Amino acid sequence: MLATSVIFFCLSICLSLVFVIISTDIPRKLQASGLLINFIVLLMLSWGFYSGRPDFIDLIIVFILLNLIGIIGFLRFTKDGNLLSSNSTQEKRKF
Repeated sequence: MLATSVIFFCLSICLSLVFVIISTDIPRKLQASGLLINFIVLLMLSWGFYSGRPDFIDLIIVFILLNLIGIIGFLRFTKDGNLLSSNSTQEKRKF
């Protein structure tokens, strides 16, 4: 089971690294690099779980969630120019 998860995560890390290198626009590179970070952290989590040291599972889950929230916020900022997603809230703020 450990060998299967390690092979899967290493293959996923290689594919996302290739996508970071090949991609041309910044939001796709950022999204692929966030995916790369998540796969590396999940590889560390599975290795620690199978080695009998699951002491840092909560820290890794928090790190993955913060990475996801940060990437979603930055991609929304680069797409719209602000963090508000709907146009109705932008119209309410204009006086």
